Amino acid sequence: MRSPFRSSFLVAGLVLAGCSSGSGGGEAEVTLLLTDAASDELAVFEVDVTGVELRRADGSAVATLDQPVRVDFAQLAELSELITGRVIPAGFYSGATLTLDFANAVVYLQGQTTNASVVDAAGAPLTGTVDVAVTFATGSRPHLVARRNHLWTLDLDLNQSLAVDAGANRVTFTPAVTAVVDPTHPKPVRAQGALGTVDLDGRTFLVQTLTRDGTVLAPYTVRTTTTTLFQIDGVVSFGDAGLGALALRAGAAPRVFVQGTVEQSSRVLVAAAVETGAGVPGNGQDWILGHIVARDGAAGGDATLTVVGQSFDTGTGTRRFHTGHAVQVSRADTKVLQRGFGSLHGTDDLNVGQRVMVFGDLAGTTMDATAQHEGVVRMLPTAVFGFVTDVSGTTTLVLEVTRFDQHPVAEFDFTVGGVAEADPDAYRVDVTEIDLEGIEVGARVRAVGFVKPVGVPLDDDFRALTVVDHANSASVLVCQWSPDVAVVPTAGGSAVAFDVSQASVKAVADGFMTRVLQNEPTPVLTPLGNRGAYSIVSGSSAEVHAFFTTFSAALLARTGAGARMVRIAAVGTFDPELQELAAAAASVVLQ
Repeated sequence: MRSPFRSSFLVAGLVLAGCSSGSGGGEAEVTLLLTDAASDELAVFEVDVTGVELRRADGSAVATLDQPVRVDFAQLAELSELITGRVIPAGFYSGATLTLDFANAVVYLQGQTTNASVVDAAGAPLTGTVDVAVTFATGSRPHLVARRNHLWTLDLDLNQSLAVDAGANRVTFTPAVTAVVDPTHPKPVRAQGALGTVDLDGRTFLVQTLTRDGTVLAPYTVRTTTTTLFQIDGVVSFGDAGLGALALRAGAAPRVFVQGTVEQSSRVLVAAAVETGAGVPGNGQDWILGHIVARDGAAGGDATLTVVGQSFDTGTGTRRFHTGHAVQVSRADTKVLQRGFGSLHGTDDLNVGQRVMVFGDLAGTTMDATAQHEGVVRMLPTAVFGFVTDVSGTTTLVLEVTRFDQHPVAEFDFTVGGVAEADPDAYRVDVTEIDLEGIEVGARVRAVGFVKPVGVPLDDDFRALTVVDHANSASVLVCQWSPDVAVVPTAGGSAVAFDVSQASVKAVADGFMTRVLQNEPTPVLTPLGNRGAYSIVSGSSAEVHAFFTTFSAALLARTGAGARMVRIAAVGTFDPELQELAAAAASVVLQ
C-alpha cells in the first residue's frame, strides 16, 4: 500500500536567484546523493528507494531514478551515497519527492537481534511506499545552470524521523528530510556497484550502481589521480599502478567501493580510495561488520577475535544482527587494511574496540579469515565517547570511556593474553597535532580514529584523527503520544510548551546519555538563532517555517481549530534544569 504521508522541510545551501519564475534553457547535470544524520539507537535502517522526482518551477516533474536501489541510511552519517547522475532541463526547481518502499525493510535497533516493526504516526504498520516531499520556499528555489553539474543531496534525518520504543522493538516513522543543492561543505561521497570499463589513458573508470536484483543503473565516471589509493584483494597500490591492476579485473565486473569528492564542473567522482576484489561485499566472500570486543591471542601470533555486529553468509543467505562471531586470523597471511590509508598493517593491529569489516568463510558464527579463504580485515574509523579526566599532556588526552560507537564500554574485555591492553576508566588518546583549545576536564568528547596495536608497552590506546567537544553539540528531543492522549501545546512568540505526563516516549539524548523528561517544569521549545527549520505535518500536507515565531503562531492556530499533537522531534541545545531545548530544527506531527 502507498502511504499519503508527505513531509516538507527547510532547504539550505542553495544556488539562489532573485526570481523564482521561468525555467531557463538548455540542459544541466545533476548528481543525486543520499545521506543521513547519525542516530545512536539504530544499527540498520535499510529500505528500497523506488523513486526520486524533481519538480520544476513550472510544475512539470523530472524522474531521476529508473530502478529501485537499496540503501542503509544508518551507515550514512559520515558519508553521502552516490545514487545516480543525470542530464535534466536547466532552470528553477521547486522541490523533490523521495519514495521509500518498506515492503522488504530491514530495521534493527542497537542491541536487538530481530527486525523492528515500523509504524506511521497513527500506529499503522508501514508495509508499502511512503512519499516524502521537500518543497523549496518561493525566492529560495535552486537554479540549475546549463552545462554544469549540481549536487542534489537528500538527507533523511533518522534522529528526527524516528521515535524508538526499545522495549517493544518498534519505531514510529514520520520522515524528516532536508534537501541541499550544491552544499558549501559537502560530506565525502561513496559509490558502490559493479566495475565498468577502465580508461588507462584518461585515468578513469566507470562504477555502475546496481539495483537489488543486479540491474545496472546509469554508470558514473570515476577519475583517479597519482595519489589515489587502491586496495585490491587486500594489496595496496597507488595511482597508475593501481589503475592498471584494476583494469585487469574489468572483464569480470567485480563489485567496487569508491570514496572521494564529486566535481561541480562535470559528473565525475574524483577518487581518494578504491577497493575491490577480496575484502569488498558482493565478491563472493562472507562478511562481518562490527567491533572487536575481545581478543584471544597475544601479539606476535595467531589470534581469535570476538566481533559483535552484523554478518552475511553468501552460501546460505543468512543475515545476523548484534551477534558475537569468533574470527580466526593468521599473523602470517591474513591481510589487514586501514580504510583510506596505505600504510602496512598486520594482525597485531587488531585490538579491542576497533571497528572492522572482516571477510572470509563463515560457518554459523565462526569465520576463517586466513589465507585459505583470502581473509581480509579492514579497519574502519572508530568513534570513542568519553569524559575527559586529564588534559595536562600536550599529546595525550585521557578519557573515562562510555562507549565505542554504539556499543557500551561494558561489552569490551581489554585483557589480551593476560595483559590489560587498556583501562577504559583512564583511556589514553593520542591527540598529536589536534587542537584541544577549550577542552577541559569533565568535557564530553568524541574522538574518531583507530585503536593502537596490541603488545606495545606504555603506548597510548587510541590514535585520534579528530576530537569533537559535545558540550555545546546538538541534543535530540523526541516525544510521542498515542492518539487518544494527544496534546495541545501552548504556543506563543518565542516558546512552545507541551505536557509530557502521558507521553509514551519523552527523552532527550546527547550522544552520551539519555534523559527522561520530567512532568515539571513543563518542557519548552525555543529557537536557536535567527533562522531554523520548523515544520508542521498534518495528514498529507506539510508546511515549513524559517522563523520560530511564525511556526509557533501557525501551531497555535492549528491546535486552536481542533488539531492535537502526537509527536514532536527537535535538535538543538538542552538545558536540563529548565527542561528547555533551543532548537535549530523541529518537526511537529498533528492529528
